[in-house]
Amino acid sequence: MSKRVTICLDEKFHERLKARAAAQGTTVTALITEVTMRELDEDREQFLAGVDEFAEIWDYFQERFGKSARPGKSAGPTGP
Repeated sequence: MSKRVTICLDEKFHERLKARAAAQGTTVTALITEVTMRELDEDREQFLAGVDEFAEIWDYFQERFGKSARPGKSAGPTGP
């Protein structure tokens, strides 16, 4: 189900937006949706790339310093 969103745009910007949509053979709504989805997908990809990089660094850290490098915490498995 789609949700309706209302935004306020400067008149000149709205005209530019309408012209761009017309030049691409689409609607203003479709253009805004496409650009927004692309932006969110790029953010997601950057986040996931950061997670991968962190995982690699974390693996190195654990190999180099042990499973727990926090002061006062013993290395190795913990359990009840």
